[in-house]
Amino acid sequence: MERWTGMPSHRLDLKGEHGGQFSAILYGRPGHLAQPRYMPYLGCEFVPTPSDHGHKVTLQWLDVAQQFITELRKLGWKRWLTLPPELTDMRPFRWAKILPTPRYTYCIPATDLGNPVAWSRRIKRSIKNAQQEGYTVERNEDLDAACYNFKSTQQRQDFDYAVSRQMLQEAMTVLGTERFRLYNAYDKNRQPACSIIVLYRAGAVVQDWLAGTAAEHLKSGVTQLVREVLFADLKQLDTAGFDFCGANIPAVAAAKAEFGATLMPFYQLEPLNLRYLLKYAIQFLQPS
Repeated sequence: MERWTGMPSHRLDLKGEHGGQFSAILYGRPGHLAQPRYMPYLGCEFVPTPSDHGHKVTLQWLDVAQQFITELRKLGWKRWLTLPPELTDMRPFRWAKILPTPRYTYCIPATDLGNPVAWSRRIKRSIKNAQQEGYTVERNEDLDAACYNFKSTQQRQDFDYAVSRQMLQEAMTVLGTERFRLYNAYDKNRQPACSIIVLYRAGAVVQDWLAGTAAEHLKSGVTQLVREVLFADLKQLDTAGFDFCGANIPAVAAAKAEFGATLMPFYQLEPLNLRYLLKYAIQFLQPS
């Protein structure tokens, strides 16, 4: 990861006085910590010491969260960081004058993966249409097809994934194809149509990392077909569910909701400083 970011990494392993531990990996130099654009969340995990009393787990979290804040300030943290959805108690950050801004994602529990009962009629019609048009889906290593579909999506949506083909190849090599799972769809002439990459770790929530559909296949239903195959594949694995990793663009959010996913908040942390106040003053003054 350091090769990708060009920044050194800092690993934190914090243990609470009342039990529990919190681990995180930060990137950057003191005073210039940054979360890479291609990471939906900060790489972190809170593991409580099991207890029959909920308040004891809360004490563990409050302890390690305060330690985390102290470490961030030692490193001169000045920019936003995004916590994963499983971290919901933001009080330690508010108490420390750090502002947690809610953002949103859609999640599917492991028990509902690949269950079409919860899908919208439009999703089912789209899948049927793609099948009738001769589209097929494979889990393979065809990065050329993936890059074609990602490039088309970036141009259409006017944004940048900030991930090159070389980076994808390195990720596939380092993680292996079981954890770096690439699903490619092709039309009846074997032309690339849609690609989705998810990140899998046994027992963890699967992250929807990159997705793209070629402009010429956008209305074919192929995107929904890839999702159907993807969910059926993940259903056979040991997962804690599926995270779409974002629901903050209206059109994209609507498409994800139709798979019966549950809307979940996650939080972006920002230190209360002049930069923060200026940013929100500009947003406030912009016409709606």
